[in-house]
Amino acid sequence: MSGPEGMSFWGNLPSVIMLEIFSYLEHKDRINASS
Repeated sequence: MSGPEGMSFWGNLPSVIMLEIFSYLEHKDRINASS
């Protein structure tokens, strides 16, 4: 997913789903993904 469509998709995800995705990442990957 690239471009504005992809960004709006991620922006519309509920925070619960985002937390679920982040729970699978290692700590350093969480930091990279959130910045």
